[in-house]
Amino acid sequence: MSQPHDDDVTREFFLPPDSAPTEEFRRVEAPPSSTSTPSRVTSLAALFGVLAIAVAALALPDRIGLLVAVVAIVQAGLCLIWTWVTKPEMPAGLFITGGGTAIAADLAALLNTDQSLKALALVAAGGFGLAITVQLARGRARHRVTMTLGQHVTVVMAMVGFASLPMLLRFDGGGVLAQVAVLCVGVALACAYLLDLAIPRPAVHADVARGLIGAGGAILAGLICGAILLPMLADDAFNKVSFGNTVAGALLGAVVAFVAVIADIATAYDGAVRTFRPSGFKRVVSVGFGPLLGLAVTGPACYLVGPALLNW
Repeated sequence: MSQPHDDDVTREFFLPPDSAPTEEFRRVEAPPSSTSTPSRVTSLAALFGVLAIAVAALALPDRIGLLVAVVAIVQAGLCLIWTWVTKPEMPAGLFITGGGTAIAADLAALLNTDQSLKALALVAAGGFGLAITVQLARGRARHRVTMTLGQHVTVVMAMVGFASLPMLLRFDGGGVLAQVAVLCVGVALACAYLLDLAIPRPAVHADVARGLIGAGGAILAGLICGAILLPMLADDAFNKVSFGNTVAGALLGAVVAFVAVIADIATAYDGAVRTFRPSGFKRVVSVGFGPLLGLAVTGPACYLVGPALLNW
């Protein structure tokens, strides 16, 4: 008699040997993944909502308005490209979750005048709740719900992470901190990808095209970049740093590079286990998800380092 075994995708009913499958005993296949395009009304509403924030922010006279405008355009692009490339189970739901979170986070960055992250924390919590609500609204078609919920939460965290960058300008020295951090992340990820091309082994995982040497080299590159850039760009707010701007820059660069590399590797893991894998031009575009999410976590990483450097 055959022994039962696990099936990762479907549930298997086992039959006696030499017996023909019947209506009662048959393999139950999971329904195919949805490839429908998002609702035009939903996608356009989310897109125009985010772009409206960008236009309104450009009308403001301060630097925060300009940065929020740039962030809003990046958020809209990420939502559109993520949906186009990954073909999630409920594309309209991803637009609702990502677009709604982006609008709320950008408004919080614009309207919050004090040095507090409570507003963004509330937006993140609301975005997570919205992601769960969207999954419940799918009714019976909630197959692969864990993977889909993970995609929605990833987009929510990216929207909030991008919006945290303009908030840094409200802190003493925060503008310089954000500028140095973004440059360090760019240099670190570029170094990681170049090292992965030259020395791909040992790999982080057999299914992930990320090398351990590239990850280590990226952190080192971020450290060196921060140690060079922060003393060059530091303003009066950094005079209170007791151990010097070079050490402070090295610490900042190493931390933001480490967090960005982890986000990039996590994105590569997600692509490896995703049911739908893009091909052709979409596959080329999907390579940009890792650096974009690495940039999205730069702002939150700065809030980890900022209090230690500048006594916020």
